[in-house]
Amino acid sequence: MTPDGWTLLVLAAGRGSRFGGPKQLEPLGPRGQFLSDYALRDAERSGATRAVFVIAPEHETAFRRHHGASDTALSITYVHQRLDDLPPGFSVPAGRTKPWGTTHAVLSARGVIDGPFVIVNADDFYGPEAIMAAEQFLSVRQPARLPVLAAIAYPLAETLSPNGPVSRAILQYDATDHLVTIEERREVSTASDDWVSMNCWACPRQTMEMFEPLFAEFLASHRDDTEVEWALPETIGVMVERGLGRVRVIRAGRGWLGVTHASDRDLVRERLKAVG
Repeated sequence: MTPDGWTLLVLAAGRGSRFGGPKQLEPLGPRGQFLSDYALRDAERSGATRAVFVIAPEHETAFRRHHGASDTALSITYVHQRLDDLPPGFSVPAGRTKPWGTTHAVLSARGVIDGPFVIVNADDFYGPEAIMAAEQFLSVRQPARLPVLAAIAYPLAETLSPNGPVSRAILQYDATDHLVTIEERREVSTASDDWVSMNCWACPRQTMEMFEPLFAEFLASHRDDTEVEWALPETIGVMVERGLGRVRVIRAGRGWLGVTHASDRDLVRERLKAVG
């Protein structure tokens, strides 16, 4: 356990366009659990002291109702991913209606996180091994020269859907298991020996401070774009490329489950029966 505990940061503001609705509110467990309920349980067992959910404003009532009836002992804070939550000097382009992607989602929580944290998606099941590996990484003091994050990696073959192609962030790492490049591939349907990030990241306290100027730089290059988003793997890839920080690749992910397509529901529900 880290000396003062750590925070589980749950990205739960997605629209689920391919799924056809908000996946993060889908009751998929045998007792009506959301997928994020499993991350809450595993985080609590691994020493987390609180959770922060980044949500769309219109979903707050549903999340509060659901968590109010759950048995988690973690303190839960809700923050909104707002379209106008931008660095000084930037404004929302005319015609833009959606937020700016997962990097923006993470930064939405910058005002409420002041220690180490673990990022997960609300619409993924990660398994206890991933959360435990993230906690163990945070419990070890890292060299102070550069921020060091960890990517909890999964075998690509275990993250494919039988119901259609998916997008995956392929990790290339060196002999010391540190990230060299991260490549977002779309329309992936064929297995390989690659390891991928499913957006489970263990992050030191200073991560937010490092992300903020990179996000501002991204916005400066896309001031009038009404559609572009900046995904977390892209931000981290730039960070590594410029030598601003390092990422340890921990190949500990097992048993991932997710619902990219609506037809994934039945498979996930069946497999979650064994989890409880």
